[in-house]
Amino acid sequence: MRASKLLFIVGIVLSVFILITAVSYLHPNFARGFLHGRENYFYGIYQGALLFHGVSASLAILIASLLMLLQKGTLLHQSLGKIYVALVLFLAAPTGFYLAFFARGGWIAGVSFMALSIIWVTSTYLAMRGGNHRYWIQFSYMLACSAFALRWMILASSALGYDGVVAYRWIAWLCWLPFLLTYVWIQWKKERSQNINTV
Repeated sequence: MRASKLLFIVGIVLSVFILITAVSYLHPNFARGFLHGRENYFYGIYQGALLFHGVSASLAILIASLLMLLQKGTLLHQSLGKIYVALVLFLAAPTGFYLAFFARGGWIAGVSFMALSIIWVTSTYLAMRGGNHRYWIQFSYMLACSAFALRWMILASSALGYDGVVAYRWIAWLCWLPFLLTYVWIQWKKERSQNINTV
């Protein structure tokens, strides 16, 4: 099995775990984990936004992972692609932007998640438009998978004894920006190499 296919399968499995976590917010546990210390503002709009964000984002990642495994151009591929776009544009990214105002790391982390939401919407919209679709949908998928990197980094920092606000501020940026810049650089190198070869 190719490494890329294995990666997408892992994405499917992890998205299911995130979906289960999101549904658990219907019965919040403030004693530990992500909800610790959020009792004062949890109920109401925040709870709804958190639930919609968790469910829509995990479903978007699940669908995107499936899309990467399916044959391109089929009716199923196109239908699932439209669902992915709708989930990102109308639910996952907007609710993520709203939740950024309540980020644990204050405005430093909040700005990161706002930027992530805006770039996620932009790349997904450009993928929908069709121009350079492969580039932009991979761009969008990478941003979606920042949810995995965020959780892994939080677990790692906690295990290393760096569990705190300062660590979270770093993680808020490290969970997506370095990967995105690396992807853009790799794609730029490929395009540059192709242009040189065609001269």
